[in-house]
Amino acid sequence: MLPLSLRSSPENINSPGFCESRKAVGNIIRGGVAPGVIDELSNRQWRGRLYFARSPRFALSAVTRAESNGSTLREISAVLTGLVSAVLEKGLAFASRSLGLKIYRRNPLSAWLPSPLCVRGETVEQFVQLSKHLGIRPPIAVAPIEREVTAVSSVKSASSKLRENHQPFGVWDWRRGGFGSSHDEGQGTVKWFRRRDVPDAYEVETPSGGTRHFLSQTWALLVGAAARDVSVFRNEGSNLLVQARRGAHLPLPGGRWLTATTGVSPGPLTNGWHSDDDQRANLLSILWPSSAEHSLNSESRQLTRLCYSRNLRMEGLAALPEWVRVAFRSHHQKGCHELARLACAPKRLIARLENLARAMTNDVDGRGLMR
Repeated sequence: MLPLSLRSSPENINSPGFCESRKAVGNIIRGGVAPGVIDELSNRQWRGRLYFARSPRFALSAVTRAESNGSTLREISAVLTGLVSAVLEKGLAFASRSLGLKIYRRNPLSAWLPSPLCVRGETVEQFVQLSKHLGIRPPIAVAPIEREVTAVSSVKSASSKLRENHQPFGVWDWRRGGFGSSHDEGQGTVKWFRRRDVPDAYEVETPSGGTRHFLSQTWALLVGAAARDVSVFRNEGSNLLVQARRGAHLPLPGGRWLTATTGVSPGPLTNGWHSDDDQRANLLSILWPSSAEHSLNSESRQLTRLCYSRNLRMEGLAALPEWVRVAFRSHHQKGCHELARLACAPKRLIARLENLARAMTNDVDGRGLMR
């Protein structure tokens, strides 16, 4: 792990070359912080930041897989979080063979992002023994998403005024996606302030007419977007969450939770974060409750197309539970009514259809696919 530092003088800090280099290095560092390989330490009294490697540890989650014969198989999936050395990786390969565990890696979203080691087993005790053998901390269970992430509206911010001599440096342009000389005003407006000897500060106008102050650009943009009732992320394909508006990153608790449950590192280098099926919608609906309805509609349209896929139907069909069909019939979306007409669906999609039906019977509370 090499130390990274950026040195600059007041004369070149505004040059285009410095800004691009700073952004590139910042994205690479973020690609290590987001999945939990390194931690960042900042000081309110100093502009510099320190980065520490996180000690390795297995994060465990239960996984249910559908077998070709229609049965389900329950396994323990473990993702090795933290900074993993070559020596530790070699020791893991040797110990896993003796315990009958399978090691694998999932394809990263970018060559610049780390690809965590994943291990699949049958019992928690296997990973306790494996951790002891490797000399690392005991494994930890991945908590449900609702315990790790909360709505943006509940984020706390400083109530004090900005420090003296903080100079305005730009206003966030929501259409272009960047700070500049935008004349945007009203709720959700994000202003950037700088001072040479302390961290940057951000001011966000609230719907009530007041202001909130942050030292984090990401949280300032997330709160600003919430004040405008817009989401800075959007769904793409079946399992990708991408930036709908440039600038805001996924909150660290959400990024690390996705890493621990999917084995794929999130990061800004591809403007995307990987998630599996309903996990993506869970995260969106918790951060922005108003986006739950949109997530349900998008999922129902996609499942309607997949249910009629010839390739999936050739893999085998299963009867659609009656309670699922009732849930679809009671929903007002056209795509749901089409799903309700199905007597059977591809086996691979049954679990997703059931998750969608559960969400539709509970989306009145604004939390969508969280349950």
